[in-house]
Amino acid sequence: MKLLLRNQAYRVLSLSRFFNAFGASIFNLVFVVYASTLPEASVAVAMANVVMMLPTLFTVFVGIRADYTKDKVKWMTYVGLFQAVLFFLAALVVQQASFFAFSTLWLINVISDVASDFAGGLRMPLVKEKVAEQDLMEAYSFSQFITYISAIGGQAFGVWLLGVSTQNFSLVAGINAIFFLVSALILFLGRAELSLSTPLVDSKSLKNEKLSIKDQFLTIYRNLRLVFLKSGQKNFGFMLFAILIINALGGALGGIYNIFLLNHSLLNFSYKDALFILQLITLLAVIISSLTGNDYFGKQSLPRLMMWVTLGASLVGLSNLLNQVLLGMLFVFFTMYVSGKISPKISALLMKNLAPEVLSRTSNFLGLLFTLSIPVGTACFSLVAVWDIQLTWALFVGLSLIAILLASLNLKNEI
Repeated sequence: MKLLLRNQAYRVLSLSRFFNAFGASIFNLVFVVYASTLPEASVAVAMANVVMMLPTLFTVFVGIRADYTKDKVKWMTYVGLFQAVLFFLAALVVQQASFFAFSTLWLINVISDVASDFAGGLRMPLVKEKVAEQDLMEAYSFSQFITYISAIGGQAFGVWLLGVSTQNFSLVAGINAIFFLVSALILFLGRAELSLSTPLVDSKSLKNEKLSIKDQFLTIYRNLRLVFLKSGQKNFGFMLFAILIINALGGALGGIYNIFLLNHSLLNFSYKDALFILQLITLLAVIISSLTGNDYFGKQSLPRLMMWVTLGASLVGLSNLLNQVLLGMLFVFFTMYVSGKISPKISALLMKNLAPEVLSRTSNFLGLLFTLSIPVGTACFSLVAVWDIQLTWALFVGLSLIAILLASLNLKNEI
């Protein structure tokens, strides 16, 4: 928060990101509600769910394109204006409840989310240039806070708008467009603060644009390995595998609890109240973690953070295995609080050790790996949970112990 107040360039980027992310979130949940009003509601809702995941498949290619884009501030402004035009168009299309209108809105949502991803890739090198190295952890912790607040607030605001406007989807889409316009306007007014003395993309970097997709991915892999080596890690493979396991465990936790709480009471709360408390605990933990980027855990190395997270996850599983539901919830808070430090820590490492022209693709590739590990973990644990919930928690503990072992090896191998 202090960085936001004292660094004007970071403040411009953060405010612009907030309005862009808030705008991107407003229509996501509303789109699902719109899909449920169509004659083939189940098919439409299923397609609406795909919108959330589809842009992830393009994230690496979007990152490559962002790295090679020269005037990043100008293109970030163009992205905001483009998204505004898309949703003004959506406001016109959504007035009719037809499958053609739904398909058009589906395409608009996908294009807008890809555009937001592109804008995020353009933003990273600017943060690297405008924020001091010692402040990068705080910068990315606060960026994570913006992501969560925008997602929660945007969806809640969209649903509230639907309620007060008696299902006026056109109004919601129009207000959505206004948020994108504000994001672009902030960048336009603050462009002087974001100006650079030297370009982020030089002619030498542009020559690499002609590399094949295979060579581009090999470059990304080498960049990632270099980052972890510079941060003091000899074994890149162990580190990456441990992070993927942690991500899979974290992603599966909600799905396991959805089944676990059907037959296990949390202080005599109803099922829906217990689920709400779980979500509240998770969100509060990550939000508080994001606002305290430079606390004790924020200053720890990545392997040490992973040790704490995996230890917390194993205690969550063990508590629930012994039917200590309240204790398990307390460990969930601790685990999510510490895990909230990992993503900003990795982003800060990328910032410190990579050139601006390869930042976006490397970050997006890592994000793709982490995103794909979440549904895999959720699906596997959910299937076992339906069969035997106690076995599920036992497997959860077992996988946590494997992650602890990998994290300890990384800790031991620190240079």
